[in-house]
Amino acid sequence: MTSERTGARNGWGASALGPVSWWRRRRDSRRALTALRVRPWRETSWLVLDFETSGPRFPRARPVSVGWVPVVDGRAVLGGAGYTLVRHEGVVPGDAIAVHRLVPEDLAVAPPLAEVADTVGAVLAGRVLVAHGAAIEQAMLRRLGVRIRPLAVVDTAALWAGLARREGDAPDSGSKPNLTTLARRLGVPVHRPHHAFGDALTAAQVFLALATRLEAAGAGSVDDLLLMGRA
Repeated sequence: MTSERTGARNGWGASALGPVSWWRRRRDSRRALTALRVRPWRETSWLVLDFETSGPRFPRARPVSVGWVPVVDGRAVLGGAGYTLVRHEGVVPGDAIAVHRLVPEDLAVAPPLAEVADTVGAVLAGRVLVAHGAAIEQAMLRRLGVRIRPLAVVDTAALWAGLARREGDAPDSGSKPNLTTLARRLGVPVHRPHHAFGDALTAAQVFLALATRLEAAGAGSVDDLLLMGRA
């Protein structure tokens, strides 16, 4: 389990920013989130994020690519979307390469961690993070060294489960459909599975479909989505 203390060492806490700066930023973030909670979800800025990693073993996995898509005014903003490889000079297991098709030769000359961390931090600032299976993305942000914390986190897998319960179609206990399965269930396009940008774009459309259905059911505030999509 990753604690806040671990997060601080990895770039989200006082050791990374200095104690005064970190506490001030955390205070301001809480105030901003409090103000956002009562607003309609369409009036909030979200960032849908996806990482591909160096392997399936979560404790040892490191980010090797990242893609993101902002959602603003209830729309995916492709003009603000992005994708990059992440430098990785360690071993990438063959089974991981078979999934994401990123080879060590390309990763060895990719942008370094610090550069990617600055880029991702800049687009994440002041936004709510959205991801499918968000625990992995949160861990990869820390391992990348991103110093900016999102205002909050929404997991689309949890959001779907909350919607299903609300509509009287409770999912099986512990059942979490993968991103491709959920997208097809919702009738949205699937873009390049296991490619960080493709999955980020798919997840953005999944998020929009889920948020729109919740909005139609009378649960369209930011708070509604945060409660149902709790990672």
